[in-house]
Amino acid sequence: MKNNIYFLSLILITAVACGTANIKNKVKSLDDAVTDYNVSLRWSMLDNVEAYHLRNNGEKIPLDRSAMSTIRITGCTVLEQSVNEDVSEAVIKGEIDYYTTNTGTLKNVPFTHIWWYSDMAKRWYNGSDYPQFK
Repeated sequence: MKNNIYFLSLILITAVACGTANIKNKVKSLDDAVTDYNVSLRWSMLDNVEAYHLRNNGEKIPLDRSAMSTIRITGCTVLEQSVNEDVSEAVIKGEIDYYTTNTGTLKNVPFTHIWWYSDMAKRWYNGSDYPQFK
């Protein structure tokens, strides 16, 4: 009887530890995805940026590359991050500093992005529209 209790305890501890590790991995991969997205946006790596934008129904969100041709991003700042309990969706709020090549005036645009985790692809996607630069 004691062996059964020890065995059950061991299984329970292992299950809890695996669940915690999975959550930590998903949170770390969210942080990595947001960082990569912001760096890609900053350095105009538009293929990378576009690869992150996908609605959770599978619809791709096309990027207007002609509008981006005059935009130069000088910085992306994440101001707030919240993740739901099962770490499948996150809301990222922040600001993007940029200028347009035809004016040179530094501007700032706030953003709110809804990120979602794909269990099938094992990665995070930005399900929101692109920032609206004016």
